[in-house]
Amino acid sequence: MRKLSNYLKLKVYNARKRRGDIERIEIKTGYSISHISNVLNGKRVNDEIASVAYKMASKRKINKERNTQGYPERRK
Repeated sequence: MRKLSNYLKLKVYNARKRRGDIERIEIKTGYSISHISNVLNGKRVNDEIASVAYKMASKRKINKERNTQGYPERRK
């Protein structure tokens, strides 16, 4: 089985992101919040951060299926 690229991992994460994810990734990896944010926005490359974000979000529903823009308080 082929390894997923960072691009695909981040695409999956960004479709399913939630509030507080960056802080959870910081705790698991030890990287700074600003570096994690840069990686998740595609400005930097880091396999460890991309993998943790992918594992965290891969089993979640896509935000469009939840009728939100990524934040639960924005439900209609």
